[in-house]
Amino acid sequence: MLKSQGFSLLELVIGLTVLALTLTLISAVIVPLQQRSGGIWQQVRSAELAQAVLAEVLSRAFDENSPRSGGLLRCNESGAANCAASIPACPASGMTSLTEETNRADWDDVDDYHCFRANADSLTDLLGQSLQQRYSGYQLAIEVAYVGVELGFADDSRVKRIALTVTDPSGQSLRYSAIKGNW
Repeated sequence: MLKSQGFSLLELVIGLTVLALTLTLISAVIVPLQQRSGGIWQQVRSAELAQAVLAEVLSRAFDENSPRSGGLLRCNESGAANCAASIPACPASGMTSLTEETNRADWDDVDDYHCFRANADSLTDLLGQSLQQRYSGYQLAIEVAYVGVELGFADDSRVKRIALTVTDPSGQSLRYSAIKGNW
C-alpha cells in the first residue's frame, strides 16, 4: 500500500508561523545595525568635509594685518601693524565686521571665515564648484577665537582656534578644530 507523501495543513501553518517569527527577529536585529552603519558613513563624510574646509582656512594668513608673502615682522610686533584687537561673538545669523571681502574667493585671512555658515545649497569648494550633491543635508559653521592664554602664551595675540561644526543630515553635530599661530 502506498502512503501519501507531503505536509498536512497543520504542519504547513506551524512552519509558516515559525518562519514568520524567525524573520521578524532577524529584521529586528538587522534594521538597527543598518541604521548605525549609515551613521558611521555620515561621520566619515563629515570628517572629510571638515578636513577640506579647515585646510582652506589654515592656508590663509593669520590676520588681515599679517604680511601675505612672509616677512620679518608679524602683526602685533614692534614696528608692525596691530592684529585685530578682538573677535566678536557670532550673531544669530550672518557674518561679522571682520569679513572685509564679500566674495569667499577673496578671503585672505583666518578672520574672514569667522561666523561663516553654509548648508548643502550654498556649499562650494574654493574654486566655487557646488558641493550640493556630495554633501546634501550637511551644514557647517565656523568660529574663530584668540586662545593664546588658554594654551600657555603670555597673551592671546599669537594663537587663534578655528572651530568648525559640521551637522550631518541626521542632525548629529561634530566639532573639529585647528590652531593657527602667528609665528
